[in-house]
Amino acid sequence: MAKPYKDNNKGKGGGSATGGQKRKSPSSSSSDQPSNSKRALKKERQSYRPNNEVVVSSKDLWNKLRLKTNSKAEIRELADSLYDLIKGKMSDLGKKHDASRIVQAMIQHGTESQRDSCLSELANDIPELSKQQYSHFIVLKLLKYCTSSKNKKDIVKSLKNQVVKLATHSVGARVVEVCLAEFSAKESEILKREFYGKQYAMFTEGDMSSSGSNNNSGSDLLKALVEEHPDQKESILKHVETVINKCLEKKLIAFAYVQDLLCQYTMSCSPSAINELSSSIVDYTLDVITTRPGAKAICQIASHSAAKERKRIMKTLKGYTRSSLLHRDAYIAIIRSIQVTDDTVTVQKMILNELVKSPPPTPGQSQSTDHPLLEIAKDANASKLLLFLLSEGGDVPHQYFDPWECDILAPAVNEKGESTSRKNPETRKSELLQFLKNDILKMVSQHAGDLIVNKYGGKVLENALGRWGECVEFVMAALEEEALADVFESAVGHLVLKRLLLTYKEKEGEAEEGLPGKMLEKFGDNFVDGMMKSSRGAFVLGALVEVSKEAKKKCKADKNLVKAMKEKSKGEKGTAGFLALIDKLK
Repeated sequence: MAKPYKDNNKGKGGGSATGGQKRKSPSSSSSDQPSNSKRALKKERQSYRPNNEVVVSSKDLWNKLRLKTNSKAEIRELADSLYDLIKGKMSDLGKKHDASRIVQAMIQHGTESQRDSCLSELANDIPELSKQQYSHFIVLKLLKYCTSSKNKKDIVKSLKNQVVKLATHSVGARVVEVCLAEFSAKESEILKREFYGKQYAMFTEGDMSSSGSNNNSGSDLLKALVEEHPDQKESILKHVETVINKCLEKKLIAFAYVQDLLCQYTMSCSPSAINELSSSIVDYTLDVITTRPGAKAICQIASHSAAKERKRIMKTLKGYTRSSLLHRDAYIAIIRSIQVTDDTVTVQKMILNELVKSPPPTPGQSQSTDHPLLEIAKDANASKLLLFLLSEGGDVPHQYFDPWECDILAPAVNEKGESTSRKNPETRKSELLQFLKNDILKMVSQHAGDLIVNKYGGKVLENALGRWGECVEFVMAALEEEALADVFESAVGHLVLKRLLLTYKEKEGEAEEGLPGKMLEKFGDNFVDGMMKSSRGAFVLGALVEVSKEAKKKCKADKNLVKAMKEKSKGEKGTAGFLALIDKLK
């Protein structure tokens, strides 16, 4: 077999003796290369554009100005030079994708007078700039740095009659969002009125009853307008609905102003109108409940939508129930959804089932050994779900919910005054609580000590104790723990124990067998060292005396207790508990 031909002149690069590299002609130069030719051609084209020399020079200054190592003096010098260079040309430069950042830098680093000048020069073009991908950042800079009262009035004036167009524009929406967030309710009211119809933006300040409101959400504006013009209610709501639908088409529902507008609409329109809109909104539940107005809107939608839409809301929340329940605003939407949904099996599968499972650990950390419900019970907002289910009756326990929450969670009725849910509220609550019962008891048995010293967990423990007597043993076991040795001196713990004892005030005959009897058995031989080390402990002992005749009798017979009580009540500070105890032992 013949050997393959081998070219001994090939270099390591293969192909030729030059190592695979092409030989350059002696007459060729770098300027003749294709890449350099394209660059030169591009540069030549740019040279014919307006203000090209200004753009090139200002870019050099901008590159120096943006360095973080600059001193204040250097920044001032560069900003002054840049201002002199682009003054009178900012509007044109702002519309160029490669020069808008120069104007942004000028606004950011300029003096107050220079910023005023920039705003004055750009004011007429703000609506146009707001719609462009790069130049809208200039408007955002103006909103951030031009904050005087006069500046804000100029910006509002330039945006007037353009709000709806910008609010329903994919880029302009960002400007509207920042503008309404940065400006006070009074400053932005004239812009918000355009959402209800152009004719209402013609009013002067003070024409509407809510103009003096300090509520930045502006949630009363639509309500006030409808009340003032009841004959135009239908056209106003139709205009608002049109704006909302346009925002939905552009997928702008995550913006706070859209959620606020949605909230206003759902609070002012009829239940049937809410039902019609619900199918377009429910799939965006996770985006909407991130703000208080948005969460309120979802509550309204859950209240007046069909069973199918309610199920879609819960399906959207699946996998995010825990985080939503722990969220500052979203929790109320979950409670409302549970409250109005008749299909308790679906609620158990999609909502409650996630709460009794341990969440995945944070990256870099091990899996928590705490019961999954402990985090819920100790949270200010999330605990309200457990309190709602543990409370007696079908109504919302007003002692645990503020007026705003009670208003949202009030029974939902349609136009005929009929309830939008068919199932009896107490039956629904009972079925859901039955699903959680074992997990709640397990949480209390494992973490009674944690609940006692937590403001919100203590309320959950109090209601669990009222429901199930076995919780008494869990509380007593927690009092044996070393970590709770000073529980009677705890600012929160002593109040929780006091409330737990006082729950027996209305349960005649149960005190001796319940928590009061167990505590008397444990501490009765030495009240002074066991419970009455401080005024806080004296308050707990006072509660025990109040609900247990046996405890009162034993305290009166304890000479050491009476003596210590009188001595400690004469101090200058921390005597309130002792004085209260003396009064109860009379």
